[in-house]
Amino acid sequence: MNTPNTISAMTHSSQGMETGPADELPAKALTIRQPWAWHIVNSGKNIENRTWHTAFRGPICIHAGANRNKREFNSDRDDSVYLGGFSPKFEEIPLGGIVAIAEVVDCVTSHHSPWFFGPYGFVLKNVTPVKFIPVKGMLGIFGWKSRIIERSTCLVYCPLCGSESDHEPSLECTCHLGRPPCGACTDGVFVCPRCAHEWEAQ
Repeated sequence: MNTPNTISAMTHSSQGMETGPADELPAKALTIRQPWAWHIVNSGKNIENRTWHTAFRGPICIHAGANRNKREFNSDRDDSVYLGGFSPKFEEIPLGGIVAIAEVVDCVTSHHSPWFFGPYGFVLKNVTPVKFIPVKGMLGIFGWKSRIIERSTCLVYCPLCGSESDHEPSLECTCHLGRPPCGACTDGVFVCPRCAHEWEAQ
């Protein structure tokens, strides 16, 4: 069972983690919501559940999705605790970037793993954490190297209408000083995947 000390294996800064430059990592990535991406790295989660089949096999980057608000995250966190035994808090987990590499070895419709829920499960092996690389995700298996976000910007996401915008944080990423990107929405929670700060629209 993992302990809270394992948080250091996948934090926002990922200091001390060894990995090569982006061009040495696999070209394809798969976006996985948190805290499930964290459990792939830290809790032995060897199945990624999907509603669609894939013929893809081979190395792939694990991309922690950015489009979460705290309420949704906490719901998944409660579920994940039963399987992983420990799950970090929203403020302790990275969003919106590459966090690990793994190998997709199969796509199954049943599996003995307690992490399998189906209807399809991508079987993962050889998981290795990497230093966090901020990347704008997308659906499906995608090429990520043209989608790297410069470290001088944060991407803010509106969960109501799906609009996104970049804003310039300070060196400490005090993005709560930024303005939400969507003037049309008067309600909702906006999330910065760089530092995981969230704030409500006024």
